[in-house]
Amino acid sequence: MKKTLSLLLVLAMVLGSFSFAFADEAKVDPAVAAGEFLKKAGVLEGNDSG
Repeated sequence: MKKTLSLLLVLAMVLGSFSFAFADEAKVDPAVAAGEFLKKAGVLEGNDSG
């Protein structure tokens, strides 16, 4: 009984970890998207010297 329960627990833990291993990464970096938004809004402005 204990062996079956421990095997079932290990199997559940292993299969549960696969969802994180194969998770899809975000296509757009939130920091880059925020920077582009601020640039379009005119908050971030610059020139060739900095």
